[in-house]
Amino acid sequence: MRASWGPLDLSTTNIQVNISATHAQLIHGAQDASEGKVIGRFFHLYPRRRIGLTNWLARWIRSGAVPVATMNMQMAVPEGEEVPDAWHHQLIFGVSPNAVFMTNPLDRLCSESVLLIRREDVLLRLNPDCCLSGLSENQSDPRWRAMDVEGQVKQMVREEEEEEEPRLTHIRIPAAYRSGVTLFALRESELGQKLLKAAELPLL
Repeated sequence: MRASWGPLDLSTTNIQVNISATHAQLIHGAQDASEGKVIGRFFHLYPRRRIGLTNWLARWIRSGAVPVATMNMQMAVPEGEEVPDAWHHQLIFGVSPNAVFMTNPLDRLCSESVLLIRREDVLLRLNPDCCLSGLSENQSDPRWRAMDVEGQVKQMVREEEEEEEPRLTHIRIPAAYRSGVTLFALRESELGQKLLKAAELPLL
């Protein structure tokens, strides 16, 4: 699922990123499409959890649940390939004792909630009157300051002015995405009630 995001409105010291769908939006969408007959429950996989993922998934699938993974496609990109601009929701269609069957690799399933923004997308949205200090100061999410988004953008600008090499290819900003697995089931079924009452996965 591709991220559709708006301009970096640096003149108002605010980066606006409209992410296409978080796990919460995915759950609401399933509920709306089924007129409330389907429920979803999200289980975090970051930070790492103390579970046997294939066994855990197999138990839910055998019970009739439908699992969908939320994965950071910007992780573990093979050398030479372009870094994707979004996270993905991926249907898990089966498991075996040693494997989870889906299109994308499992190493993207446990990831910090960050989004990479391409250099050209950042520079394209800069304007001469922007105030970069607001990238850290005016954000309600403390991760903007912790990740020094302001410093990252300033470094890109400096690299352009001084023609420095090598250059940052992306900046890292906080994302609304969470990596993990959403399980879906019929609301009125025994499985649905079991799913709603299931404990969160324990941390490693």
